[in-house]
Amino acid sequence: TLTARWTPKPENKYVVEHYQQNVSGESTLVETEVLVDAAGSAVTPETKVYAGFDAPEQQTETIAPDGSLVIKYYYMPSPYSVSWNNGERYTVKVERTASPNANAAIVTITNGSTVYYGDELLVTYTPHDGYKITTAATETLVVTGDVPASKITAKAEKNEYIVIYYAN
Repeated sequence: TLTARWTPKPENKYVVEHYQQNVSGESTLVETEVLVDAAGSAVTPETKVYAGFDAPEQQTETIAPDGSLVIKYYYMPSPYSVSWNNGERYTVKVERTASPNANAAIVTITNGSTVYYGDELLVTYTPHDGYKITTAATETLVVTGDVPASKITAKAEKNEYIVIYYAN
């Protein structure tokens, strides 16, 4: 009588893949780790810190004896807020023109809206009748954190008119 006995390898590899959501809403592989531990062991690999992305919850999985375990972590763009104050002599319009977050609409956004890391914003200042914009803080920006009202501001002054009257 023959008896077969298998002994698992003391260390088996497993793979951890880190993905970030890109502009088209698909995920892009940004980093791969090949780690080792005993077959049959439960492992909980660490998530990474990527600027502008929220880390997913850590996963716990069991290492397969054949080394086939692949753990995938998906990182979403971080949400931030944007705010501004309409001046006494002008109004502000902010449009999201591009976003790495596929769920973020490319539209005019409202004061206090949620924006995402990497969003591209176009800011338009419209002077009230009889006024002109003399300085503006910014007209385009890429979101890297909360956007306070101090980043979206302008100054408007009264238009000056010269009237020349010719008497006959």
